Amino acid sequence: MTLSAYEAGFLASAYYYVYATLQVPVGMLFDKKSVRMLLTLNALICSIGCISFAYSNSLVGLTVSRLIMGTGSAFAFVGVAHILRVHFEVKEFGFMIGLSETLAFLATVIFMFIMAIIKGQVLWRSLMFYSGICGLIITLFCFFLLPKEPPASHSEYSVLAALGKLCLDKVAWFNGLYIGAGFGVITVFGAMWAIPFIQLKTGCNIKIASVVDAALFLGAGFGCPLYGKLELYTKSRKWMMFLAYFITAILFLLTLFAATTSIITMSILMFAIGIISASYIVTFNIANEIAPPKAASTSAGFTNMFGVLTAPLLQPFIGYLLDSYKHGSKYTLIDYQISLLVIPISLLIAAVLGFYLPEKE
Repeated sequence: MTLSAYEAGFLASAYYYVYATLQVPVGMLFDKKSVRMLLTLNALICSIGCISFAYSNSLVGLTVSRLIMGTGSAFAFVGVAHILRVHFEVKEFGFMIGLSETLAFLATVIFMFIMAIIKGQVLWRSLMFYSGICGLIITLFCFFLLPKEPPASHSEYSVLAALGKLCLDKVAWFNGLYIGAGFGVITVFGAMWAIPFIQLKTGCNIKIASVVDAALFLGAGFGCPLYGKLELYTKSRKWMMFLAYFITAILFLLTLFAATTSIITMSILMFAIGIISASYIVTFNIANEIAPPKAASTSAGFTNMFGVLTAPLLQPFIGYLLDSYKHGSKYTLIDYQISLLVIPISLLIAAVLGFYLPEKE
């Protein structure tokens, strides 16, 4: 099956449509229901989506499977944040949520290395099928190993009222828009368009491009817990948040236009972008600070919703730009450079939004 850049962008973003939509409802569920039940259901739904994807033979079937995956995955981050909030002190939350992101990014990097090694040897359908089987094993782990916590005792009205307060809180919106405008460098560029861009810019094969792309995720994995600690000691959170995405935008422009084809240079730039752009993790500390009583997971879901909204909007949009600028049968480096300018523009918007975030309590 052959897809255009726009169709590939749409398929990739389908996951995020449902993921983003469910973040607030999922946060409300974690404020009321058993964590074990929700995370077990999360893993099971993800597994079904992976296996369904492996057997799909049309764009519609693949899209539905991606939607199923997004539905299951919607529980993951908010669930982890809820568990950390319950079992660790408030001052440790920033570092621990950053560390959890490190583990997630390391898993991504390991998977990308595996993909680079087995490319051409294992069919993607087989890979998705066995990913689904792994998901079923994780489902069993969640059910038997997670502690059974009693559901929260507060009423449905209290959670809905808390959501209403969040929707009227301008800080919650600035906080969400900050992560939304900035996180696209990872969810849009790193997850979708980096590998073909790196191939064109350096002339390397897909295996090497995957390794270079992995440097972005590795950098973010290191950066998240660093920001969790740095926030405790910085004098001005606003300036920290501004500089993080301002510098990231400069580094991204260098990645796009610097006259280099060096794999090492590109890897260093990608790693630096990953580390510095990890400031987004601080938004979840802010979400805790502004959360109404007994609605911290709802606040985390509200923030995370913005964080992933960029992907379903910009992934297909960049694909559309690529198709629009393409002359001939193949995309050129200039096509990618022009289309990917969307990312630094978004980063600069995020940098300005950093000044509208509150200083630490």
